[in-house]
Amino acid sequence: MAADKQALAKKIEAMYPEVPEHGIDVQLEFLADEDSWLVTFSKGEHSLATHMDDADAQKCLQDIECVHLGVQLGRFVDNYCRGADACRT
Repeated sequence: MAADKQALAKKIEAMYPEVPEHGIDVQLEFLADEDSWLVTFSKGEHSLATHMDDADAQKCLQDIECVHLGVQLGRFVDNYCRGADACRT
């Protein structure tokens, strides 16, 4: 059974304060045929999509780990949210 979408979205915001701090939009879509989540971070014209296996999403919800997602979010923040005119709200 797939992780709960709303719970996962709240967990991502709680684990990664950069999301609300920079006004980053997080979209989640469960891909049943792949048993994974498509996670898309966006701000303005910039976006980054990554996949997260549902097993990893379940671990994330249990505070076990969420490393891959954090690395991808860090890349997005570094590329599009740092600097004087970046995505600061």
